[in-house]
Amino acid sequence: MTTIEKLFVLTIGALIFAGFSPSLAHAQNPDNGKLVWEEQSNCKNCHGDMGQGKWSGPLVGSEKTADEWIEQVRTPKRAMPAFSAEQISDDQIRDVFAYMATLPPPPEDFEFMPMDPGLAADAHPGQVLLAQKRCAACHSTDGPIKGFIKRAEMPTVEGVIKQVRTPFKYMPAFNAEQVSDEELAQIADFVTQQVSAQMAPATLPTSGGTPPNPWPLALMLAGVAAVAGGFALRGFVLRR
Repeated sequence: MTTIEKLFVLTIGALIFAGFSPSLAHAQNPDNGKLVWEEQSNCKNCHGDMGQGKWSGPLVGSEKTADEWIEQVRTPKRAMPAFSAEQISDDQIRDVFAYMATLPPPPEDFEFMPMDPGLAADAHPGQVLLAQKRCAACHSTDGPIKGFIKRAEMPTVEGVIKQVRTPFKYMPAFNAEQVSDEELAQIADFVTQQVSAQMAPATLPTSGGTPPNPWPLALMLAGVAAVAGGFALRGFVLRR
């Protein structure tokens, strides 16, 4: 086989390999990655607006490959929840990877968000867990109360566990090693208290309070009687 023939075979082989290799088949697009990062994902809630780190570590300056990013997103290690391909595709992850490469490195003095950001010493255990499990990155330390209030619905332990294990829409899934059912029950109890306080009806006046002032009503009735008497007197005079 001549040198030209060898080069031809190698070229064809490389093209075939590229066609079957996802990382080579998709040209990474940092502009699309910026769009995904800013508008189509919740990644920045944990990793910071510019990927510099916040509740979770920085993504800018990462030494991992795009394929390693995909593996981490699908089967994450430690506290990070898993995202499905329906929530963010492999190609979108590669684009975000390319976008992060265009941003400046993280600050040298980077520090994670504290696990109890401004919570009272006697804070409800469920509220503490919202911070420790990083749920607060998306829901704040008050928990996901807005949706329940909007639907006029009280949360339940079963419902919270189901949503965390098999979430719908954009929320990622947390496994039992990341947050246990017992911990979710504490979170549900705290969220229930929050929703209940927000949905409570306005306080009505209680019996036994200060009686109303009778004089305004008496004066009004006296005025009505005077007007009626005036009309009666006028009618009597006109008939004479």
